[in-house]
Order: sequence, then structure tokens, then C-alpha cells
Amino acid sequence: MQEKEILDQCLTDGVQKIVVGAVIKHDNKSLCIKRASDDFMGELIELPSGSKDVCESLIESLKREIKEETGIDLNEEVELDYVNSFDYVSGSGKNTRQVNFLIELNEQPVVTLNPLEHIEYYWLKKEELSNYNISEHTKNTILKCI
Repeated sequence: MQEKEILDQCLTDGVQKIVVGAVIKHDNKSLCIKRASDDFMGELIELPSGSKDVCESLIESLKREIKEETGIDLNEEVELDYVNSFDYVSGSGKNTRQVNFLIELNEQPVVTLNPLEHIEYYWLKKEELSNYNISEHTKNTILKCI
């Protein structure tokens, strides 16, 4: 699916906020991060994700958010493939759509979390997903990729 199609569908569906998320895959594992206890949806395990800024493309937002949340700097050569999207209501009460992309890495990167937002990270195999506090939407997204 192309960016224009994704954004047009968001407008049609009355989406008020767009979030970009990434299944960062290495060695058949997905990078998942645990939200800080005092944050919205505290201690939930999620994909690296964050809000799309108005002036950015989906890909620009995704690269910025991944850098902010994990310290991983994606270069221009990384291939990004659309996976899916899911809807939820944000902490501010907005109808939100998370648009997810797959990023496959040849080497396991060093992960540096922002402790105000996330307190732990995990490289999870599909068999391990049920052992963690992960939403069904996120589990289904990861299972499509690993």
C-alpha cells in the first residue's frame, strides 16, 4: 500500500491521529519495548512507534520515532515494507490509527531506550509473544512478519 492510499483512507475513516510503528526484525525475532509504568498504557509491550508529524512523510516519521525510542539510526538503504494498520483511542481521546512497517536488519543493533518512555526491550520469537503483556493487535502484526 502506498502512502497516499494510507493517508486518504485515514481521512475517509475519520482518523484524528496517525502513529507509525515498526516490526524491527533480526534473526526471526522482533524488537519490542516496554512502556514506562507511569505512561499511557503503562508497562504494555509494544512496537517502536510514535506520532506522525504534519510536515513529515510516514517514512520520515518512522525513522525519527525509531531513533528517538530505540537509538537505532536507519540509513537510506533500509527497506521498509507496509505490514498493516490498527485503530485505537489515544490517551488524549483521539481516534488513532497505527500504520506498521517491517524493517529487516542483517545485524542486531544496539538499543538505547529513552527511560521516560520505555524501561525495557526484548528480542522476541513468535513463540514467546504470549508470555508478555502485548495487545492482540501488536501480536498479530508481529506474527505477520516473523
